[in-house]
Formats: sequence, structure tokens, C-alpha cells
Amino acid sequence: MTESIIAKRLKDQGRQEGHLLSSREHVLDAVQTRFPGAIPPEVVDLIRRQDSEAMLREWFQAALTAPSAEEFLAVVRR
Repeated sequence: MTESIIAKRLKDQGRQEGHLLSSREHVLDAVQTRFPGAIPPEVVDLIRRQDSEAMLREWFQAALTAPSAEEFLAVVRR
């Protein structure tokens, strides 16, 4: 039996959403570990709403490498 196009599309969409959720959490974990209490709530909300996988990768790298919370925030606010 073959998988229906609709079922495949829904499964792929669910996978994508799961991947985005995981990427958002990785960014938040990294930045909150490196800069505890320094990330304003509006930036946390922005990270939680981000739908671009490329942007989340950029922010994750910045969370790992930025020398300060201010420099991380500068990357996010570009």
C-alpha cells in the first residue's frame, strides 16, 4: 500500500515543526547558559517564534561564540 500524498505532506510538516522547535530550544539553552538573566523577554519570544532554520543556525552560532550578551543581541536584532 502506498502512502497518500496528504498523509506524507502532514508527516513532513510535523517533522519540520519538530525540527524548528528543537532548534529554537537549542538557541535558548545556549544563550541562557552563557548569559543567564541577560536576554530580555522580547528576545526570548522572538527566538520562540522564529520560523527560519537558517536564522536559528546563525543565532545558535552567535550564542556559542559571542563574547558578550550584547554582541549576541546585536546579531539577533540585525
